[in-house]
Formats: sequence, structure tokens, C-alpha cells
Amino acid sequence: MTARAEFDVGPLSWVKGEIDHAIQRAQEALRAFAADSADPAQLRSSQSHLHQAHGALSIVGLDGITRLSEELESLLAGIEKEASLRKAEIFRLAERAFDGILTYLDQLMAGSPNQPLRLYPLYRDMVSARGGRADPTDLYFPDLSFRPPKRDKVRVALKPSEADKHLREQRSRYQRGLLKWLKNDASGAEDMRAAIEAIEAPQGPTSQRAFWWASLAFFDALAHKALPQDLDAKQLCNRIEHQIKRMVEGAPSVAERLMREVLYYVARAKPASERLREVQEAYHLSQTIPAAESDGAGAAELPALKSAREHLTHAKGAWNKFASGNPPSLLAFRDSASALKDSAGQLGNADLAALAGEVAGLAAWLTSNREKMSEAVALEVATALLLLENALAGFATLSGEFAQQAQLLRSRLKDCVLGKLRRTAPEIPLLDEMSRKAQERLLMSQVVSEMQANLRSVEQVLDAFFRDTAKRDELASLDKPMRQLLGALRTARATLSLPPVRTSAASPVRTTGPTPTTSSASPKRSRAWVSTSRAWRTARPISRPRCSRSRRQERTKRRPTSGSPPAQWRRRSPSSNARRRASTRSGRRSPRTGRFAPSCKRTSRPCKRTPGSSPTRSSKFRPVKRSKPWAKRPLCR
Repeated sequence: MTARAEFDVGPLSWVKGEIDHAIQRAQEALRAFAADSADPAQLRSSQSHLHQAHGALSIVGLDGITRLSEELESLLAGIEKEASLRKAEIFRLAERAFDGILTYLDQLMAGSPNQPLRLYPLYRDMVSARGGRADPTDLYFPDLSFRPPKRDKVRVALKPSEADKHLREQRSRYQRGLLKWLKNDASGAEDMRAAIEAIEAPQGPTSQRAFWWASLAFFDALAHKALPQDLDAKQLCNRIEHQIKRMVEGAPSVAERLMREVLYYVARAKPASERLREVQEAYHLSQTIPAAESDGAGAAELPALKSAREHLTHAKGAWNKFASGNPPSLLAFRDSASALKDSAGQLGNADLAALAGEVAGLAAWLTSNREKMSEAVALEVATALLLLENALAGFATLSGEFAQQAQLLRSRLKDCVLGKLRRTAPEIPLLDEMSRKAQERLLMSQVVSEMQANLRSVEQVLDAFFRDTAKRDELASLDKPMRQLLGALRTARATLSLPPVRTSAASPVRTTGPTPTTSSASPKRSRAWVSTSRAWRTARPISRPRCSRSRRQERTKRRPTSGSPPAQWRRRSPSSNARRRASTRSGRRSPRTGRFAPSCKRTSRPCKRTPGSSPTRSSKFRPVKRSKPWAKRPLCR
């Protein structure tokens, strides 16, 4: 994706219905609490439903709208804790936030670009209601996967001592330039840009170089005075100085928030230099900023838009049924088209209202002349409904091209009423793209409905099995729905989900065998015995002495007096004991013999008279008389 302009609505379509349902339930609970503030259960219910929608949004990957829902959760939490926030304007603000989330998701599904900054006025009002200060960067999430182009000249790598000195010099240079710039000296911006350029020069092809490269574009805009007047760059300059300080201290990593803030300033700047233009084109920043940032005045149009979309959805469903051979659906189409005409007239767009009125007129004409229904009429009405759907989805960005398209379709619908059907299809360049997107949404909705039905059946079988483990025969029936899920995922091209689903589909077949028992004839230990062994192993001391005699004494002290001993304390063969000692001891190898020399946990030195240890004498160990070769090994003091 390029800067999230072409958002993939596939994952969103899977959870869109659940998100809408959760938000609607949250709205209803909040309204009930606003009517009766003495019932806190309604507010908690609203918070619970909103949290469900928030989790689904975070999984889909909509970072901007997720940040908005997170702030809405904080607002509801503040209403619960502080009685001063339980005011009518706060409840209306929360209602606007719920409607804004639903409208934004509908626009994404209809093909609008993913630009969370369109919701910044609403986000700013919510933050201000809680006494905070909003920042546009909170809703700005460009694609950070791009990297700067290759250099024309090969970079010269600096030695560690030279790099440290170089960074300290450039930091001093940057601080002097920042001080000049704060005193309204224009040369200060040039000094800061030169310091950043010197820091960027030795950087390798990493994300750090991308940050300094974008910072160069920011200081170009600062030097050429290409930033808008409403942006205050002082805080950003201070944050960049702190980043240079971190580099001097040996921490070159750059926070994602700082990178997004730099790119936001570059996106808002005019392309006054070649570097500014390169950064804006590399990160597709022009697609991340709305054409005209709303000031919240469009909130009054949300109910009319929502009503028009609902009536259009009902009209499309009724028309599809009528065109498929269901005559009673024509009356439902006529009523929905008439309601759509009334809602479109409240939006203030004459072309949109005229097209909706023409569709309503054709519906009334067909009601009294059903014998005039033909395939050509069905095609004309379906084309008009498709254009209306696209217009309502991008109502805020309608251009003059829509007026020409609406006029063409109105004339063709009038010809249908007059009996002058045109044999050629309407020449609308955008029609093929709209049809393709509509077919993709229809296919995706069908696939999702089938997957949900299969998942519900799988859930019922698994729930019955977990309640009664004797019902193992029903697990074999899960193979068919799981394979259908695999086919649906292949249809949706969700290749990343195939491996885990394939494993789940095969697992019921393996679990249909006999239930494993804990009898002694079984070659494997049961799960309960393994847990008991782990419990015994945990009860033993962690820092055991490494000398043989002490180890034997500790083992004798810790041996259980009753019950069956764990497997690791049973008598083993000499070969297994040797392998156990080789796997548990720690120490070093002798440089003289190459043998392993265990070390003492307390002194961290090789134990005296241990095979493979060095023969040097140490004051930490008692001497052993050489005249008694049968003497036991000494203990560590």
C-alpha cells in the first residue's frame, strides 16, 4: 500500500458487522445512562461494547481510528469517575464520536482513502473535554517502510572515536543554530540544516538514515519558510536536539512517533526545494493529508447521510429480488426509493437529489406498468443505484465529473419511462471500477457468511466435547467444515492463515483414538506423573555443591520418605549416570588435558582432586594426603 491510500477492505469486511453492532449497543447503553445517571450498569455496558469494537479495530490495523476509539474509552471512563463530566454537551460529544467512527468505516468500505486526519476536529474536542491538548500527529500514520534513495557518492565510515567527536561538534553547531533561530535570526535554520546534513552523511542504509533524511527536508522547509502559519516547529526542533543527544550517548534508535511528526510537517509544507519534493514523493505524503480539513461543521449532515445510505441499501436489495423474478419486492423498492429521495434532498447536492428523484419516479412508473419491465430497464436502474452508492460514500469529495455522470443517467432513465430504450451501455469511465468493487464486496460478504456458519458449527461440537470428553466420535465430523474453511480462505486469498488452519483440521482425526491411560504397561509416562516429577525437581535446591560427597549427602537428605519417588531419583545404569553428570555439571576444560573440570558454585574455581582439574594448590581447599589413594574427595569449605 502507498501510505494507506489504497486500504485493503478485506479484513475490515470480515468484522465490519460485529463492529457496527458493538458500537450501536454502546450508543444505546450510553443514551440510557444519560437519561438515568443513577444506573452505572448502563455506562459499564457501553464501555464493554466499545472495548470490543476497539479490539476489532486494532486487529484490522486502523491505527488512526483505533486512537480515536481509545480516546473515546478514556472519555467514558472519565464520565464514570467524575460527576462534573456528566453533562449534556459531553454526552452529545460521545454520540458524535460514535457516529464519526461508523461513518468513517462506511466510507472506507465504499473506497474512500484511509485518512484519519479527517477525524481530527472530533478527536481534538474529546481531548479538550478532558483537559488535555491534542496533536495532529496522534492520528497521522503514514507508511514508514520506504527508504531513502541510494547516494550519489559512497559514504565514508567514521571510526568510533572520530564518530563521537563528530557528533559532539554537530550537536554544538545545532544548538547554536537553534538559539539563533529562536531569536528570529534566519541564519539559524541554515546552521541547523547543515548540522543535520553532516549527521546524515555517514549514516548507513538503515531506518536511522531515513529519519535524518526526512529531517533534512523539514529544515529545508524551515529555511524557505514553506511551513503553514498554524504549525509551531519549536517543539519539534527541541525533540530533534534530544535525538542528537541520544546518539552521542550511544542510543541511535529513533522513536516512531518522532518520525511520524517529522513527516507530518514535511507533508504540510510546500515543495520549496528538491529534497522536500523527493521526500513527499517517496512517502506519498500528498495522499495522507485530507484535501480540506473539516472543522466539525459536517457533523450535522451525518444523520442525513446515514439515512440515505440505509434507504439505498434497502432499495438495492429490493431491486435485486424484483429483477430476479419476485414481483412483490417492487413495492418495497418503491417505498425505499421514495425515502431515498427525501434523504438526498436534505444533503444540499442538486445533482444527487435529482438522480435519486429520477429513480423514485421510475419505481412509481413500474408499479403501474409492470409489463414494461425488461433486462434493459434492470440494467439502467442497477447502474443508477451503483452511482448513487459511490456518491454517498464519497459525498465530501464529489467533483464536477459526478454532475455529468448524473445528468447522463437521468436522461437514460427518462428514456426508459418514455419507451425509448438505448441499446448501448452508458459511457461512464468510472462504472467498470465501481462494478468491480461492488462484486468484490458481494463475494467477500458471501464468503464471510459461509465461514461464520462453519465456525459456529465447529464451536458447538468443541463446546460439547469440552463439557463431556466422552463425546469423541463427533470430533470426526469437524473435518468437512474445516476443509470448507480452507477453501473459503483460498478464495479470499488469505494465504497467511492456511498453515494454522490446516493443522487444526487434521487434529480432530488424530484425537479420535482411544483415551491414553496411566497404566504401567504404557511405554510413556502420563501427564500427571510428569507434573509430579517437575514438582519434585522444583523442590530440590538449585545451587547444589559440585563435589561428589556433598552431592551424595544432599541427595540423601532430600530423598522423599513416603510415596513413589520421581523418575530422576531412580537407580540408573552407569551409562545413563554418566550422561546425566555430563549434562548437569558446569565448569571449564583444562588447557593441559582437555578434560572437563567442574567448578564450585561458591568459589567459581575448579574443585581440588576432580578428574581433569588443574593440579595447582589453592587455599580454598584442604590438602589431601598422597599416601592414602583411597581417601575420599575433599569438600569445598
